[in-house]
Amino acid sequence: MGSKYNYIFTLCIYKGLFEFPYILSSSITAFALGIIFGFVYKKSNSLWSVIIIHSLYNLLVSLFY
Repeated sequence: MGSKYNYIFTLCIYKGLFEFPYILSSSITAFALGIIFGFVYKKSNSLWSVIIIHSLYNLLVSLFY
């Protein structure tokens, strides 16, 4: 019975180590985009500019990723 839990624990650890770089890169990207969008909003004082930039970013990610 202990062997089954050891297998599950090992599998979860391995999965976590494999996914860690992807989770970290996504978090860094979201943080950087939040800073950029906040800066654009403060400078332009318009939410529409942020919406347009976000839409263009989504389009570029869809095309090239």
